[in-house]
Amino acid sequence: MANMFPLLIIVVMIFILFRANKKQQRQRQEMLNKIVKGSKVMLNSGVMGKVSEVREHEFLVEIAENVKVLVIRDGVTLIEEKNEEKK
Repeated sequence: MANMFPLLIIVVMIFILFRANKKQQRQRQEMLNKIVKGSKVMLNSGVMGKVSEVREHEFLVEIAENVKVLVIRDGVTLIEEKNEEKK
């Protein structure tokens, strides 16, 4: 019985880690699904831009006037939430 206790602790820790990882993946997917045309995003490289087109697996992001880059969904790190109060 005493030999089972460390094994039980390890199993519980693995379960907790997998559950936390699953939750984080779900939150990231929800964030990516919120991106629409006009959303301001930050790319993995740190470049900020505005989404000008949403495609199935990628976004067209305008990073400067008349400069657009094609970015895969996983290339987006952060979305700036739209606030109607800013107007």
